[in-house]
Amino acid sequence: MKHTLFALSVLFGFFIGSFQPLFAGDEAAGTKNSAVINAAETVNSPDGIKDLKSMTKIMIPSPPHIAGSSFILEDFNSGKVLAEKEADLKVEPASLTKVMTVYVIFNELRKGTLKLDELVTISENAWHTEGSRMFVKVNEQVKVEDLLQGVMIQSGNDASVALAERVAGDEASFAVLMNQQAALLGMTNSHFSNSMGLPHPDHYSTARDLAKLARAIIKEFPEYYRWDSQKEFTYNKIKQNRAYRGGWLLYAGIR
Repeated sequence: MKHTLFALSVLFGFFIGSFQPLFAGDEAAGTKNSAVINAAETVNSPDGIKDLKSMTKIMIPSPPHIAGSSFILEDFNSGKVLAEKEADLKVEPASLTKVMTVYVIFNELRKGTLKLDELVTISENAWHTEGSRMFVKVNEQVKVEDLLQGVMIQSGNDASVALAERVAGDEASFAVLMNQQAALLGMTNSHFSNSMGLPHPDHYSTARDLAKLARAIIKEFPEYYRWDSQKEFTYNKIKQNRAYRGGWLLYAGIR
């Protein structure tokens, strides 16, 4: 699986999205790049191909216009930063917190301390969470795989807490694991205090740090990337569409 470019920005939280290479000056759909037009006219002219060297100028796209407080656009393979704005600004990561939650769970699956078909008993604390939910029930036993889909597709806070409690006993202890992973990834301007992304003075991240996390989760766990294409998930006979358009990583996804 190849990933060309990915971008991450902040707009009342964060937005992660994929970008296709854009030519500067393309302001509407169907507008042709001048270099392409010149090439076609030259090749089809009576005199044949003329001075191809004059057509080798590389068209460099202008930075994307994103109505957010910060963003970063990187080449996935090289890590080269192509564009950025306030990429080190500390902000509330909101539901993008769950990308770190899932990253910790994926690590537990890799170590073998957790299994996809393992049943997790839902606590009253998990059931009682606010915000977006998977709608699990108290004392119900739910597979880890289902809880992961509840987090990744439905952005379920109840599923996030249930997984956190299964791995670490409680959310506070799970947050320690999140911060340990953040340190290992070099996310020096991030700190997590819960698995859901609820506002807290000590809960923050940056566009640059979340780009590091995004890169890691794609590179290290491609086997779970199949959920990116899943548009809906049904649990307890409740069908919910993907919580955020465009992809699995919550706010439009990384493709």
